[in-house]
Amino acid sequence: MAKKSLEIDMVEGLFNSFREALAIPSKTDIEALNDKLDRIEEMLLKAATAEKVEPAEEAPLAEEVPVAEEAPLAEEKEEAVAVEVKKAAPVEKKKPAPAKKKKPAPAKAKKPAAAKKPAAAKKKKAPAKKKEAASDKVLEVIKNQDEGADFKKIKAETKFDDKKIRNIIFRLHKLGQIEKVKRGVYKAA
Repeated sequence: MAKKSLEIDMVEGLFNSFREALAIPSKTDIEALNDKLDRIEEMLLKAATAEKVEPAEEAPLAEEVPVAEEAPLAEEKEEAVAVEVKKAAPVEKKKPAPAKKKKPAPAKAKKPAAAKKPAAAKKKKAPAKKKEAASDKVLEVIKNQDEGADFKKIKAETKFDDKKIRNIIFRLHKLGQIEKVKRGVYKAA
């Protein structure tokens, strides 16, 4: 029982730390904001109806108004004014940053024409031999055996590991290039 409550406390603590790190308001924060908005709306409605119905009333004496009520009203008025100031403030557009100038790459010094070798003197490389695919090697070993090649013979001639040979044999059999004579013995199709 204690273990579950400890786990729940750990999860809640982790959640609260993420919420705070990401500045996500909690339920109590949202409720407090809603309360403040309601009070501001009431103040605005009272101000609007007071202007329409009667001219400005006399301010109550300082003795009549309790001190505890003055502080919240003053804070709410300051918040309301701050909200209006934020709305009225003109939005400044950011100027794009000036483009950075790239320095040109230093020019490479050219070799004098006399130092160049004539085109005829260049040696041509022999065409590279195309690498034979592993499956082609295995297929060649199997084709060279008339009665079929067993697994040991394929391994000895190709020098491939067991898994590679099994995969190649499976693929060649699936493509229909080889047939299974018996277990471990394969023949070209």
